[in-house]
Amino acid sequence: MKQKTQRPINGRRDNRESYDVVSDRVRDTGDEKLSGSPAQETPAGMVSEKERTRIIGFSRRLNYLTLSNPKTIKGLERGWAVAILHLAPALYSGHKTCHRYGACAKTCLYHQGRGQMKNVQGARIRRTKDLFERYDETMCAIHSEIRWLHSQLRSKGSPHLAVRLNGMSDLKWEEMPAIGLDNQTLISASPDVQFYDYTKYKYGHRMGWTADGPINYHLTYSYDGSEKDIDNAKAVLKAGYNVHVVHNKVNYSKAQERMASNQKMWGYQMLDNEPDDLRFLDPRPAVLCGKEKGYSDIAI
Repeated sequence: MKQKTQRPINGRRDNRESYDVVSDRVRDTGDEKLSGSPAQETPAGMVSEKERTRIIGFSRRLNYLTLSNPKTIKGLERGWAVAILHLAPALYSGHKTCHRYGACAKTCLYHQGRGQMKNVQGARIRRTKDLFERYDETMCAIHSEIRWLHSQLRSKGSPHLAVRLNGMSDLKWEEMPAIGLDNQTLISASPDVQFYDYTKYKYGHRMGWTADGPINYHLTYSYDGSEKDIDNAKAVLKAGYNVHVVHNKVNYSKAQERMASNQKMWGYQMLDNEPDDLRFLDPRPAVLCGKEKGYSDIAI
């Protein structure tokens, strides 16, 4: 993405913490290379109701990130607070934020649930325009929110912080440095935070897929539901990463039955995507079975 400004935000940068995130890379261990393993050790226990309320309340102090997404909030039950950035998808803001959006643009969550409300859509468009039209300043503002959240979650018993920057977009965040971050990306500027995203970029077309990508960034391939995309999905699986497949409500129930009997899809284990959004904890390689929200054109 082309930078729109060279001016960093005024003010002191947060002190960076020591690196304490385990790499999600698949290690080359012979036949075990494709066996997969959780990217992180899950922190002990779910948070208390008081802590849950406190964490969700952080969103009121944020302009870009939120911790109240219905799917990501489930991560608290496994000891993870997930902050998510919702931009306007496709071209709805006048700026392209998705790599491949033909089949899913009209039925994206952008149009469903609270996303149908004009004030919600307006906020997502505003954030997107901020990023494209005031790039460096906005990147620094998002970074400041990440560092603030991290500082709030450092107390004993608090969950770890994970950040999903592509809530409804598909930007290459690992290739987006900002001058105000010393020419680092949001991901490299916070090595003590776990980042993750879904993507429709084919395997090998994102730095995040490579050994040179940031070790605190986890990608899951998002299958587009078409027969022609099966080969792309299989390439991701063969490389040792996971593929998310959206099912319609009827087929999701059938997929649950298949998972219960340890059946496979495309020759790989099937896992339920619905209990939470902590994709960096999933064993790999695997096909992750999700259920459509509302109606989806890419559901199988």
